[in-house]
Amino acid sequence: MYIDAGTGSMALQAMAAVFFGMAVFWRQILNWFKAHLHRNALHRTR
Repeated sequence: MYIDAGTGSMALQAMAAVFFGMAVFWRQILNWFKAHLHRNALHRTR
């Protein structure tokens, strides 16, 4: 199968965008859970 340079670079750029977008998305979700778990732990110790 032949992929020319323009199509190949566009596909590579799209894959990189998906990868980094997912990384940021999951990091935000994990930080949200950590913040809520930490806040709940502080309320239980008082």
